[in-house]
Amino acid sequence: MYSEIIIKVLTSVPIFKDISPESIVKLAQLAKLKHYDPGATIFREGDPGDCLFVIASGKVDILAVRAGGKELKLRTLNPGEVFGEMALLDGLPRSATVKVCESKAILFYINRTDFNLFLIKNPEVSIKLVETVSRRLRDTNMRMKEIIDENEKIKMGGQGQPGPGDGFFKEEYLCPHCDWLIQTLKVKGELAEVLRSDDDFCPHYKDINPLYYEVVVCPVCGYAFTDSLYRKTDSQEKEAIRNKINGMGKTPNYTGRRSLQQAIDAYRRACYIHGDREISNFDRAELYLRLAWLYRYKKDRENEKKFLDSALQKFKTSFEEEGEYANPQKDVYIMYMIGLTYLNMGIPGEAQKWLYALTRHDMKDQVTQLAEKAGCLYQEIKQKEKNLS
Repeated sequence: MYSEIIIKVLTSVPIFKDISPESIVKLAQLAKLKHYDPGATIFREGDPGDCLFVIASGKVDILAVRAGGKELKLRTLNPGEVFGEMALLDGLPRSATVKVCESKAILFYINRTDFNLFLIKNPEVSIKLVETVSRRLRDTNMRMKEIIDENEKIKMGGQGQPGPGDGFFKEEYLCPHCDWLIQTLKVKGELAEVLRSDDDFCPHYKDINPLYYEVVVCPVCGYAFTDSLYRKTDSQEKEAIRNKINGMGKTPNYTGRRSLQQAIDAYRRACYIHGDREISNFDRAELYLRLAWLYRYKKDRENEKKFLDSALQKFKTSFEEEGEYANPQKDVYIMYMIGLTYLNMGIPGEAQKWLYALTRHDMKDQVTQLAEKAGCLYQEIKQKEKNLS
């Protein structure tokens, strides 16, 4: 079983992508097995980079060490994922700390010495590796030149300087798809002044709108995600995601200030990339809902209704199929959002049913403000129907 895992994972590693299946099998035979206890440190930032690891079972955390020795979790890797692969080529010190999570872990590892001997015996693999790494480096260099050129244009008065100040700060993310360190703008919470909110919680801001910056887009590979979707892409889905991104054309640089249309494009990119990924229906519904809000700002009613409908279907699936939540108040919130989404789509009859059901929910006393709002909206719909009859 483990031999199948290691072969499958090595095949998905970008630097081994063009190597023949026969060579992958030979490479997999170099893998050794090691058991780790919960919380064990596999290696620390600055340690020698001397081997590649593949997770057979358990999970590991990738950690960055901040000032004062504080460790910041960047992401969690699951069975079937690989880390430390570049150490086989460059042997440079580790750029992060890796520790085992709560349960035990079983890892494969291939050390650099064995790998170098493998290359000596299989020179055709060396040639393929050089070609692959050179191509990846050339692509990265070209993209970085584009990013630098775009940022220079921004500084000259295009979109405004893409740095802190004027209500913004820089947030760092390690791209879950390509591991590029993304520096993107976020809005300082205390400077985002809300003028009003719609009944479905869509906020309307005086000046800077934080919603424009919720989706992070990697300027190198084009992967898009929100904080709730921030998790490492696994080896099985990387190829599918890469094909999706390639089909979207040139990768935009959205790390600076954004227009409303750029915010919409970022959200649409995230919706497309995560369209068939295994994420919760609730997270998918929230993604569609925020995109609908952006179209509301634009006064594009057709697209607003389109994504309200997408959000509605996912909210309903979440309510019907995903069971009880650790916080049952979430059920009440979803019922409210289903009712409001029906109402915003111009279907008051269905909205009335959900809002009425909410006012009879067992948890309504713990969310009195939401229950009262639902009751008022229910009465308003009922009164309008009475006036029309």
